[in-house]
Amino acid sequence: MNTVNEVKDWAILPYNTEKINDHYLISNVLGSWDLLDFDEFKCLEQFSLNENDELFNKLYDKGLIIKEKNLTKLINEYRELNSHLFTDASLHIAVLTTRCNIACNYCQSYYSWQDNRLLLRYAQPEYQFGISGWGTIA
Repeated sequence: MNTVNEVKDWAILPYNTEKINDHYLISNVLGSWDLLDFDEFKCLEQFSLNENDELFNKLYDKGLIIKEKNLTKLINEYRELNSHLFTDASLHIAVLTTRCNIACNYCQSYYSWQDNRLLLRYAQPEYQFGISGWGTIA
């Protein structure tokens, strides 16, 4: 593992690599990625980047290099990327059967009056989920 001997005001975020033909795909946990050729990848691996280099600016713009200036932007992008992990599901649908004709206006199931009325008995929640006290269908 290479180490840096001087203190810099920027950092390369931890990344994963995958060699694809003669290029290297690098990606990090924030969802940032780029495709580098061998020479660019070598510079990245050896920490031989200079803030004035085109490669540095490319990786900075892509979110693979972090500085104080882009920290807030990267944090907000990460929150947006993973926002679905921090909220509950807003809709739950339990499809009891495809032959149910209880006729709920929000139900997704197939509706037909030609089905046998005995099948309705098994579509009731107490039969499906073992819940008692739900009432019966006449």
